[in-house]
Amino acid sequence: MLSCGSDNPQPPSTVPTPSGIQNTLKKRVVLLIDASSSITEESKRLAAGYARQIASALGDESHLLIYTTEKNTTQQALIDMKKVTPLKPSAKADYEARIWPANVKKVYDAVLAKCNQGASVSCILDGLKSVRTGLAGATTAQETYLLVISDMLECCELGCPTNPKDFAGMEEKLEKSDLSVFELASKIPKEHLKICYINQNAKPANAAMIASPAFRAFWRKSFALLGYNEMPEPGTSIDAFLDLIKE
Repeated sequence: MLSCGSDNPQPPSTVPTPSGIQNTLKKRVVLLIDASSSITEESKRLAAGYARQIASALGDESHLLIYTTEKNTTQQALIDMKKVTPLKPSAKADYEARIWPANVKKVYDAVLAKCNQGASVSCILDGLKSVRTGLAGATTAQETYLLVISDMLECCELGCPTNPKDFAGMEEKLEKSDLSVFELASKIPKEHLKICYINQNAKPANAAMIASPAFRAFWRKSFALLGYNEMPEPGTSIDAFLDLIKE
């Protein structure tokens, strides 16, 4: 499960940003990271490492937002930073050699620290709602991408599954939820949305749930309510996402 925060949102991490930011950025990259107590230590480090890789790969005029799976639909982003390289040669060299690498390290440290806090709940759907809410007031970007880094074991308002059958009951509750109000597809097209499983050394019971048809049916319904015609096919690495944001 994927939640690594508390009910009380923390102030977003702030980092130095060059002056002269454009009104419209080229790309916005959003990460939703699961780091609940069900996530193994290895997976927590992997999630932080993935965040670092993505921050390092960002091109100029990019915006990075990182959320976690807190039980809070209006949480502030854990990381909210823009990469805009100065034009002056000396300032540009310093930014590329010192400032941005320091920001990348801050991303890793902030994500790992947040994940290490752990949480008894894993509110992936609340995290997706927070992403949608945050995008509503964000600086305009030409393209927006989302990567969900999680084991996708939702444990929140709809229930906390302990076996595959529990997902069927959670799917029924989706119909009465407000998920469709947060239509994410209007902000992020399906081709810009990826899921990366982090379930290294997962408990056998969790692995069995992830492999079950009921698990897939629950998430197909969830993404349908978010405006997508199907659930994005999960992967076990971020390579495809890196290729997307580098295009």
